[in-house]
Amino acid sequence: MSKDSSVSEPPAGRNRTPFGRLLERAIGDDSSIHAVLLYGEEGGQRDSFAAELAQGWLCAQPREDGACGECKPCMQFSRDAAVDLLRIAPSGKSRLIRKQSIRPAKESDEYPVSEFLRTPPLSARNKVIWMADVDRLGLDAANSFLKILEEPPERSRFVLTTQHYSAVLPTIASRAIGVPCEVGTPQELAQDFGVLENWEELWALGSRTRLERLRSRKESWRSLAESLESLPQRPRSAALSVSESWREIAKQLADDDSVPSRTAHCWVLEAVALWAVEGGWRSQAVQHVLESHRKVEGNVQPSLEFDALCATIVGALR
Repeated sequence: MSKDSSVSEPPAGRNRTPFGRLLERAIGDDSSIHAVLLYGEEGGQRDSFAAELAQGWLCAQPREDGACGECKPCMQFSRDAAVDLLRIAPSGKSRLIRKQSIRPAKESDEYPVSEFLRTPPLSARNKVIWMADVDRLGLDAANSFLKILEEPPERSRFVLTTQHYSAVLPTIASRAIGVPCEVGTPQELAQDFGVLENWEELWALGSRTRLERLRSRKESWRSLAESLESLPQRPRSAALSVSESWREIAKQLADDDSVPSRTAHCWVLEAVALWAVEGGWRSQAVQHVLESHRKVEGNVQPSLEFDALCATIVGALR
């Protein structure tokens, strides 16, 4: 991949797949990522990615590129006997994930999420919830699960999957890093789209749909990449200027793509979050970005939240 002369690549892992780079950042002990939502067609790479992430979080001594495959938790995982992994999936005629899968219920023999997370891991680094078809959460179950995601117990991690991203409750989706799994390699995408710039490869996450969105408004997205590249050198006094530039980019995206302003602001924050994770920002800074995304997904005024976020992180990344 040729290098964009105006925007250098974020510092780590450019020789790896988008999911591989996310995995590398997520499984570290100091990672602020506690939940990942993988979405894509059944039978594709979604479930293999979910397994790789779950094992990476369980592994006692993960390598840079994922689980070691040799420790006790890895051996348990390979035998489908991982004691620190709880798998949840829809059940019954309704094909729903019911509240009894999340919280204890009378006359139920299910082992609910809340009880599973009540104690620390037995042999793994983390306790991992692997929830398939998270879009099938019943309303009561979703409300209960949301409370756990909002304040996750220490050393708990969540692997969520769905075939229908649009059907996932926004309150659930906003608390996880979303990763599309209609994934092609940079080489495969380049065959269809030409050479990818570094920021395109990062933000597309291997998704043709996302890459088409980036290409359709390329100058706006490039402006955001340039802003993020220079951010560690910006003084705290530049916070308002950075916020204004990000809000202007969101406005351009909303106007050009005829999407709600709130959606466009969320696109910008998602891009900032991916850059932050890839670029190795301090965990606290990454968490601030994720929290801002959650708030804007809700009912917080985007412009005020952008100002607050930039006031917090600009000048603090040096």
